[in-house]
Amino acid sequence: MAEPHRDSRNVARPAVHQHPALPVGGYGAEGQQRAPGPAPRRRAYVLSDAPDGKPELILLASGSEVSLIVAAAERLQQQGVAVRCVSMPSWELFEALPQVERDAVLPPAVGARLAVELGVSQGWERYTGARGDMLGVERFGASAPATALLREYGFTVDNVCARARALLAG
Repeated sequence: MAEPHRDSRNVARPAVHQHPALPVGGYGAEGQQRAPGPAPRRRAYVLSDAPDGKPELILLASGSEVSLIVAAAERLQQQGVAVRCVSMPSWELFEALPQVERDAVLPPAVGARLAVELGVSQGWERYTGARGDMLGVERFGASAPATALLREYGFTVDNVCARARALLAG
């Protein structure tokens, strides 16, 4: 759908697909929903965590990709993987936090990190680190229904889980 812009040019807007609503406060280590509170002000926060709060893998995303990493984390948790999901709506505000607060969200000891971004991967490497990986879109121009494009680009629970397991094995 195109919508008119102020200077009379048209702006293409991709079709929007439905995403499950996630709680603003996220989930605690036992999967209990947290009340909305200060976490979103950090602009990167733990949305769901490993049962003991000690992840072996961190999945990162922002926006519509968050529901994908949550679904992948649920599957990985069922397979015995200790996963933390981090929503990062603002890199800039996250970077402005003291190091100790950033480390509480992204513990330096956890090197297995996978960022998921329905756009270019540029910039995410500062959060995935040397041992991490990035699922992004590095090519453009494809035209197909959204579900076909997401599958083609690898934005599926199966692919996120496979890439996460590869990180853990590596």
